[in-house]
Order: sequence, then C-alpha cells, then structure tokens
Amino acid sequence: MTLSLLRTNKKIGLIQNRQGNILDILKSETHDIHERLHIHPMTEALHSKSITKPVYTNILKAFYGFYTPLENALEPYGHISRKKLLQKDLQALNCATNETLMLRETPHYESREEKWGAWYVVEGSSLGSTFIHKHIKNHLGYSVDHGAQFFYCYGRRTAAHWKQFCETLQKQSFNPKEQAEVVTGALKTFSSLEQWLWEFYHAGESA
Repeated sequence: MTLSLLRTNKKIGLIQNRQGNILDILKSETHDIHERLHIHPMTEALHSKSITKPVYTNILKAFYGFYTPLENALEPYGHISRKKLLQKDLQALNCATNETLMLRETPHYESREEKWGAWYVVEGSSLGSTFIHKHIKNHLGYSVDHGAQFFYCYGRRTAAHWKQFCETLQKQSFNPKEQAEVVTGALKTFSSLEQWLWEFYHAGESA
C-alpha cells in the first residue's frame, strides 16, 4: 500500500464524523494532491509557451496509458470515453498506440460511492482542459478535428455538464460513511494518476 493511500485510510474516520456538502468535502480533502498535479512537469508543460509537438504527443500517450486501463475498471460517466478521444488524437498525429506504456496497477473501486469519487476527478478535469485546448490550438495549431479532441471533450457544454454532474452528485444524499468512501475513490484516482505520470516521465528520461 502506498504512503498516499495509507494517509487516505487515516482520514476516513475523521471524514465519517464530518457532515456537510460533499463537494466542499471533496475539494478540501483532495486539495493537496490536486495542487501537486498542477505543478507536475508533464502537466506544467501543457501551459508552456515553448511546448513542442513531440512533448505534446508524449503527454497524450501518458494520458492514453492511464485512461485505457482506468476505463476497464471504471465505466465512463455519461457517454464520453476519454480513451477513444485520445485514440483519435494520437491517430491524427500519426502516433501508434499499440506500444504505449500502460498503467499496471489500476485503482480498485470497492463501492458505488468510491466510483462517484473517481468520476468527480475525471469529470472535474474537463474544466481546465478547455483552457489547455485553447493554448494548444494557439501554439501548436491543433484543433478538435485534428489532434486536440481530448482536451476539448465537452466543448461549449463543459460548464453546463459540470453543473449537472455536481447536482447529480449532491442528490445522492450520502451519509457520513458513504461520504468517506466518495473521498477515498477520489484520492485513489488522484494518487494513481500522480504516480503514473511520474512513472511515465521517468521512463521517458531513461529512454
């Protein structure tokens, strides 16, 4: 068990004794790892004015290696498959996916509540993706029709989709124990993504 998951388990008892808005709890409990992901070298590169096409393609491969096994363990929320969007982008950039490194230890979600936590992470990522899409379009010339569909995802419906997701999440009326499970699912997903990005990053350095 990783250190981050040990910390997650220690928090569960505290969260069970804390009732409140599930969105506020999720935002608070995932804040630290969320911030770490923002400054990871691979995600930072997405905001760089000096990003190159090879670097961008490598980042898409990293996300493809994460979302492909993740979607085998966690059915997509709604009808959007990020694995398929990444596949289309990589194909548009003439990049084969059959030799892409894949996440080996997929998170195991033990309840429906943990899956809600995972969906919170996945669906929430679409908010920042719209800004990344605009940046990539301006600096690399890629568009939703060629190489940048993954970061456009819901497009102009992004804000409305997120609002609908949050409303649906809040309607679940989780009790304190279930709230803790939702947080556990979110932290499992964030932790898995963080560890995977470092693994992929270091694999590229040693190649």
